[in-house]
Formats: sequence, structure tokens, C-alpha cells
Amino acid sequence: AQPDFGLLPGQSLHAIFQTSLGSVDCGLAIDTAPHTVATFVALAEGRREWIDPRTGEHTFRPLYTGTVFHRIIPDFLIQGGDPSGTGTGGPGFTVPDENVATSVFDRAGVLGLATRGANTGGSQFFITAGPARHLDGRYTRLGMCGNTRVISAIATAPRNERNRPARDIILQSVQVVAR
Repeated sequence: AQPDFGLLPGQSLHAIFQTSLGSVDCGLAIDTAPHTVATFVALAEGRREWIDPRTGEHTFRPLYTGTVFHRIIPDFLIQGGDPSGTGTGGPGFTVPDENVATSVFDRAGVLGLATRGANTGGSQFFITAGPARHLDGRYTRLGMCGNTRVISAIATAPRNERNRPARDIILQSVQVVAR
């Protein structure tokens, strides 16, 4: 069954990423990745239970609030959504890939679900900071983001040799809105 996003005819679903460097508005791919988007939205809004990797606690807290971008690479991507902040954490469950074969990462602003291989996605996501065609057909495409100026500012922030920002860049909130 397809998830019901409660949209009126003509409306689309957006995720507004409020970061310490500005706001990014991403239109979500409810037609091509409805189940992945539904999981992302439920985690963002605190409507899906997840396990905090730092404490082992089962919680319904909005997962993304207060997390960091743990990996940034200029002209490639910014990555976040790990509740542990390490780049190895997730929600305690996995999300099956969805329409990966048709996923294209041909420009800055493409929102994708990060994985460790087929069908291993969880809460981590990435947003491309430039074309990344080598990702085509390998990751679920969650949507398309505007305000690539903020994405670029995050991607080009000072970073260490492990591509972690030298100073934390915070994802303050993810607000889901219909428009």
C-alpha cells in the first residue's frame, strides 16, 4: 500500500532543513520513493520509534533535531542524519532500497539515502554538492533541494583529514510541510 501523505491535489511534500549555516528546502520524491520518504518524514517528526545508538533507548524523539553533518566533501556531498554523530550510527532498523535503478545524481541538491550497501539505509542521508554520476543507480533518491548556496557553504567549510567539519555544523531541525 502506498503511504498517504495527506496532500491536496497539486500539493507537494517538502523537508525544510534548518542548519547552523542556513535553510535548505527539499522537495520529497513521494512518487518514486514513497516508502523511503514516509520513513524519513516519520523519523523527522518523531512518529516512528528508533533506538538511540548512544544510549540504547527506544524513543520517538525527532531523530534529526540537533544532529551534525559528519561528512562534507566540496563539489561532492554533505552527509548527516546519524544520531550518534560518528557516521556509523542509525535508527536501529534498515530501509529497503526503492527505485534505485532510475536514481540519478546529476547536479547539486539531490537528496539521497546513505547506505553501506544494498538495502542497508536507515536515517543517514546525503545531499549532493555537485554532479555525482558515479552514484547513479546505487542509492534511493529522496528528493531535490534548492538553495544550493547553503549546501555549498556546508560542503566547503573547513574539515579534517576524515572529511568531518572542523567545527560542528548542526542540523537544528527538519520541518515537513505541504505546499
